[in-house]
Amino acid sequence: MSRRGSITQTTEEIAKPLGARASRPQTLENCGMEVPVPGKVSEGYAISSTCIITLLLSLGISICILIASGYDSFGRMNELQDECLNTRVAMNYVAMQIRRFDAKDSIRIDDSPSGTRLSLSEEIDGDIYETRIYLYGGYLRESFVAAESPFNEEYGFEIIPLDSFVLKRESNMMEIELSNGGNRRSMKIAKVSAD
Repeated sequence: MSRRGSITQTTEEIAKPLGARASRPQTLENCGMEVPVPGKVSEGYAISSTCIITLLLSLGISICILIASGYDSFGRMNELQDECLNTRVAMNYVAMQIRRFDAKDSIRIDDSPSGTRLSLSEEIDGDIYETRIYLYGGYLRESFVAAESPFNEEYGFEIIPLDSFVLKRESNMMEIELSNGGNRRSMKIAKVSAD
């Protein structure tokens, strides 16, 4: 009995301090716990959700900015490569034409309304023809006409885009200067024939 009585006594002793609460049914509210209400968000949950959403938004914006700047850099790099390629191709083309026509009195540098013009003469079936290389409308152009034909910049076909095309002659040397965008090239070619 002593053992059983002590258990009963202990339960009664525990129930006494509860007083009026012992008679009420036990719910989450009576136990001191917060009851989740639909549509109501607790403060701790709202703050952590706001932090997570802000973090995800800032991460998304950072990724978009990184992609946009990478795209711009890649586009500019391709543009620079195109400009470099254009000046290289134009320089090789003009140098090849000068070497091809390197004979006495077959190469002339003339003035044209938009700068200098390279006139390369050759005889075909007893008639003299000229290949004229010049800059017009942002393109290096070439026209092949009879030597006595008047010069018309619009008739030549476009070879490659360029910003400037300058030719200079110093005794038996010809200097070619080309530029496209920020890319500049110059070359000196020694003529075999003397004028």
